[in-house]
Amino acid sequence: MSNTGGSTMQKPGATILCYLALTACTSGLFWALMIASGHVGAGNGSYVAGLMWCPAVAAVATVYIRRLDFKMLGLRWGGARYAIENSAISIDHLDAISDEEISMLAASDTIGVVTPTVNFNFGSTEFADARKMIDAGCAIALSTDFNPGSAPCPSLPNAMAIACRYQKLLPAEALIASTINAAHAVGLGEKAGSIALGKQADLLVLDTTDYRQLAFEFGGNLVQQVIKNGKNV
Repeated sequence: MSNTGGSTMQKPGATILCYLALTACTSGLFWALMIASGHVGAGNGSYVAGLMWCPAVAAVATVYIRRLDFKMLGLRWGGARYAIENSAISIDHLDAISDEEISMLAASDTIGVVTPTVNFNFGSTEFADARKMIDAGCAIALSTDFNPGSAPCPSLPNAMAIACRYQKLLPAEALIASTINAAHAVGLGEKAGSIALGKQADLLVLDTTDYRQLAFEFGGNLVQQVIKNGKNV
């Protein structure tokens, strides 16, 4: 059996313990900073962002410390291709994708998840080309990616409004991307995401006579009633 990275074979238990220890140390630092500041959004969300990256940093550090092959992390260019080839349920933050990968995505069961609120929050004028992906036959889901660091937007209708304006989605496409496609993106498409016999009765009653108002307006709240599993919330 060949060695990895020129190193001798190592016990997986030691590597796992190293990874867990590094994750605990790095995340502990950001937790301490948040606790000391008194609220989660301190540091303009940088503490939360740092906390999110701790597992990845710990993984890279573990590979370096244990003298392992960096290829074992599964990092490679063409992330969308890698996800599709491995039958991923979804590809999140799908901002960059090649024409070849769009064709692969369209022919697969993988859902492409776009998060226009992130680009909008950072003042970017570039957004994922969701229009091109949909025209090619890809199934696209829409997410707010709500977090205090990169997307402080709790409103899905706002995400729909941004997607329609900057990514050229039609209101109906934005609605589908926010409901049934979003449900499939988290593996719940067979039980949620649409009104159908045998599915959960998860419904929103809106104060409007036209569903397109959800994407046409922004900053408001059209929700009159929330029903979860058939019960009023």
